[in-house]
Amino acid sequence: MNTLYASLRSLLPVEYIKGKRATSDHITGAVNYINHLERNINEMGRRRDELKRGKSVCLGSPGPEVWSSGTNSSTTALSVRPCLDGVEIVIRSASSSDQDHNFPLSKVLQLLLEEGISVASCVSTRTSETIFIHTIQSEVY
Repeated sequence: MNTLYASLRSLLPVEYIKGKRATSDHITGAVNYINHLERNINEMGRRRDELKRGKSVCLGSPGPEVWSSGTNSSTTALSVRPCLDGVEIVIRSASSSDQDHNFPLSKVLQLLLEEGISVASCVSTRTSETIFIHTIQSEVY
């Protein structure tokens, strides 16, 4: 039994162990950790289902959205749609000059990763002097 308890303790994160405690405290910590993992799994499943239905969980409202990126001469359109194993996010950024093009693609990628969405590929295309199209394909597990 001691070997099994030691094995259980080795699988728990440090915040659920907190020093030398009774075996029953470690089992309670394990139960709390399992409940925490179940909540995370359910939340990620809910997000995955919403993304597969074409909704943008972490980027705003479903479907294409047009918003100003700070100047009257600059706009960005965003669309999120389901694809084979996840979602495809297409961002069209247009500005009146090269100097106005300051779309924070790295912030979008960071936000996706923070939300637990795995980025499979990201392609940026310049269609003209002032129009950029960023296509992000992600896998949702």
